[in-house]
Amino acid sequence: DPASQSDMRRVFLLLALVALTRAWTWGRENPQGDAPPKEPRSCKCEFTGGPAEEEDVVVSGRLKEESFWLDQLEEEVKELKGRFDNIGSAAQKFIHRMQANEDILERLEGSRCGDDEFSCGAPGGECISPLWVCDGTVQCDNGRDEDKETTCKNPAPGGSKFVADLDGNDPCTERKPTKLEVVVLTSEPSEALTSVEHTRISYVVTYNKDDAEVVETLNTEGIFSYGRSLLSIFPVNENRLAVDLHFDTEDQRLARASIFFEATKEPCFEFTMRRVD
Repeated sequence: DPASQSDMRRVFLLLALVALTRAWTWGRENPQGDAPPKEPRSCKCEFTGGPAEEEDVVVSGRLKEESFWLDQLEEEVKELKGRFDNIGSAAQKFIHRMQANEDILERLEGSRCGDDEFSCGAPGGECISPLWVCDGTVQCDNGRDEDKETTCKNPAPGGSKFVADLDGNDPCTERKPTKLEVVVLTSEPSEALTSVEHTRISYVVTYNKDDAEVVETLNTEGIFSYGRSLLSIFPVNENRLAVDLHFDTEDQRLARASIFFEATKEPCFEFTMRRVD
């Protein structure tokens, strides 16, 4: 952007002027070299207003003027720096919005990458293994696989809680919950793979039984994958129903939940959960 380049050149010029003027002023106040310091001039006249006083007044006035000018320059530098900080923040938000839009389009239209691959997105469009994501080594040309603000930010850390209100009439669960809470007790990095975290999970299930409302807590474990942006929760009983929470870049406080049979991957039903902590 020509305007941004012009502002940047202006910042460099102002900084150079500040440094040069500070150095010149310091040099006047701190003489260097082999020449012995000059004895201060004194006026032995019986009248006031001699040459020494005039010189002191002139020098003092110049120093005040230079100090005022430098203060103005420093204020301009601070203002320009603030403008560049705002531009950088806005650019980062724009990039994240674009990534979110890409995620939505890929979900609706399909991705050129396989189900077991991570899509780097525009402009390169590379497809890499999910195990390479957030491993400390950049694989995507655009650096998306190591982005600390989106890809490598866990949307379901320890202490987080997700809630969904249901109709109590699903086709496959035993309890037919009217409300489901997923509480992430802990989420810790794997010792072998930094691209996944091991989690401990508690379900808080609310359902109706014999005309009474029952609240039950079930404990299990799961795995969060950065490369898939997915929290996979293991089954808690013999019916072997597993739960996946899929997260999008657009709003990581929402998760697309799906309940399915672990062995066949046959889906039971899908719903949305919202983070409430």
